[in-house]
Amino acid sequence: MFESQNTSANSGLPMFNFAEFWTGFGQLSRNVEPVTRSATRAAFEMQSLVGQRATAYLEIPQTIANCRTPVDLMTAQVAFWQRAGMQYQDAAKRMIDIWTSAARQTANQAGERVTPRDYITFPEPKVDQPASARRAA
Repeated sequence: MFESQNTSANSGLPMFNFAEFWTGFGQLSRNVEPVTRSATRAAFEMQSLVGQRATAYLEIPQTIANCRTPVDLMTAQVAFWQRAGMQYQDAAKRMIDIWTSAARQTANQAGERVTPRDYITFPEPKVDQPASARRAA
């Protein structure tokens, strides 16, 4: 981001290359877009689940008021927890779908940019002179 060859005449400090900065910033924003979208979708999903569960809890007094026998009360309680389990299960499935799609998109983007490179490259070994040539020198 700093170019050491390009210095300010007044201070001798390196000049900041804004074009390079904004190009890098644009690339960064494109790279994190799948994650940002998924985080937003996940937040909406959690808000939906919280809303559903809050509604279910607020319906408890009315449901209890409608119960006439202990069997009705037990049936209402079982129905409440069954509905809670289904809502949690559905939300978990959607969250997994959200994050796996983000991981897949990120991996696809990374695969497009990656060029194969050998990170473990050693220089050719220097050939030692024979012992007889070293003694002569």
